[in-house]
Amino acid sequence: MSAAPTNYIHCPQIQEYLERQFTEFDPTEQREAQTFLEVITSPMNTKDILQNQVSTKGKIKTVEVKFMPRFLTTEVSDSIDRTCASGTDAGEYSETYTIDPNSGSQIRKQLTLSELIEVCQDDEFYVAKLIRKMMDVLARSMNEKTITQAATLFGINPVNNTTLLTTKTKTGNTLLSDMITDVKFTMVQSELANVVPFVFGGSRTYWEYIAAYEMSCCNAVQNIDIPAYANKFGFIPYFDRLAEDAFGENHFATIVPGALQLLTFNQNVGSRGITVIDTETEKVDVLVDPFNGVAYDFRASYDCGTWTFDLAVAHELVGMPETLFSNGDRLQGVTYNFDNVIVN
Repeated sequence: MSAAPTNYIHCPQIQEYLERQFTEFDPTEQREAQTFLEVITSPMNTKDILQNQVSTKGKIKTVEVKFMPRFLTTEVSDSIDRTCASGTDAGEYSETYTIDPNSGSQIRKQLTLSELIEVCQDDEFYVAKLIRKMMDVLARSMNEKTITQAATLFGINPVNNTTLLTTKTKTGNTLLSDMITDVKFTMVQSELANVVPFVFGGSRTYWEYIAAYEMSCCNAVQNIDIPAYANKFGFIPYFDRLAEDAFGENHFATIVPGALQLLTFNQNVGSRGITVIDTETEKVDVLVDPFNGVAYDFRASYDCGTWTFDLAVAHELVGMPETLFSNGDRLQGVTYNFDNVIVN
């Protein structure tokens, strides 16, 4: 039975309940997989990527990335000059990424004290269930936003030097290996022959193809035998029902791990770490979604017999800069995020 409103919320306990529900099966609490978001935020994609939290005081957060593109073979001389003549400027490029701390995803729900009193569950457990549902709808919304943003970040495919590569999956009822070959050849032409990309599609044509080839691993990210898919097909195929709406009819995306990153900003995290407020009428903390690792600003406040719960995070999907390769480089315009379309 519920306890008094002044002592029922304890954030670490709520986080513990969230993680417990993640590992326990409850058919009434199952969450729909948000495949694209879960892959983009997974260690497979974020390995060796570090995001530092910067205090913005309400202003746009700006991150400048500096890099030196590879040199062109045309800069190599056939003759050897052993004098002290000057060379060409090595040059350094930069790309600026921004994230608005007031733009992202937020949801706010409330419970009256009378509702809590009538619940025959521990308060922390009942609130954790509410927050779990809030995280569920946030994940669905964020997945839609991020996959839509990904469609605006396609670069040049070095196979045909355009932003769209056409492939086939079958002729009549005969299954073709063209799609597998084209994805692999894209990696070869990108100088990434040993890299295993993610492939995202959402059409029935795409699904039938990967199912027919017995490689339909995924509309979930957990417990994937990555080496098996990598060794057999050279890429990891995922199905996200939103992919076709985002990319276009029968389109699918081939994405090199790390090429797309989800920038996030938490208002409750400052230079000294997480800001925690724990009073009888207000709780402020950061809670993490066990399904995808996204950290949300959490606030709970009590006023006039009602608890109000708020979860929010600022976020923006960003890709590799189009200037990653110099003018004249055969890979000019390649961002390692490729648009493909099936035309049978």
